[in-house]
Amino acid sequence: MKVFAVIGRKSKEKEGFLTSIVQELSKEGYRVGVLEEEINMKPGLVYGETCLHKGCSLHGKYFGEETFLAFGEHLALPTLFDMLNLDYLILNGVKDKLAPKILWVEDEAPNKEDIDELVLCVTGPIPSRFLDFNEVPVLDYRGKLGELISLIEKKVSERLPGINCRRCGFNDCKSFEAAIIKGKATIDMCMVLNPRVELKFNGKEIKLHPFVQGLIRNVVLAIATSLKGYRKGDLVEIKVK
Repeated sequence: MKVFAVIGRKSKEKEGFLTSIVQELSKEGYRVGVLEEEINMKPGLVYGETCLHKGCSLHGKYFGEETFLAFGEHLALPTLFDMLNLDYLILNGVKDKLAPKILWVEDEAPNKEDIDELVLCVTGPIPSRFLDFNEVPVLDYRGKLGELISLIEKKVSERLPGINCRRCGFNDCKSFEAAIIKGKATIDMCMVLNPRVELKFNGKEIKLHPFVQGLIRNVVLAIATSLKGYRKGDLVEIKVK
């Protein structure tokens, strides 16, 4: 799943912009979701109705063409991501240290901590005094929405695992993500998302840390290269019963 954030002060125009992004991505055939931060909602309430029975970990509302779910605990973002079957998830006001972000600017200067190497572009009704964003593209979404959608499709990749294994050649996942945005790296360099070793138990794939992948790969290739018939670059398959 590909994840990106829209960061900036809440406003009706920002919400309209977000709706336009969702609609345009949906027209392209993508399954799109939005996760919003809500600081005023009381625990146990969804749309004004009590939804959590005492001691209940999950409570849902299932009706018509919609389903609402409420969890009785605060879930970390990676846990939520693993539950979702989407092409794109947009974080509206929710900050994630690994998500590329679109910076929305109106009549107030953006927070300095929001302007970093993960900013895809800056958009919104931006006053002229805020137009210098250190080489970050500034797009007027009202006239260049198609250009912005193309930027999202080109620059937003599968969300990185965040384990900072450094097998991609970068110091951490954030630096790797920044390099992808700048076009200096590609997502297939991630050994977690694109494993070079696959391990399955009764057909179920087991996720392996890149270090373990490297260990298994080196041992198997060391054996394979000593056997007749092996050629460099061959796909090696082993089944153990």
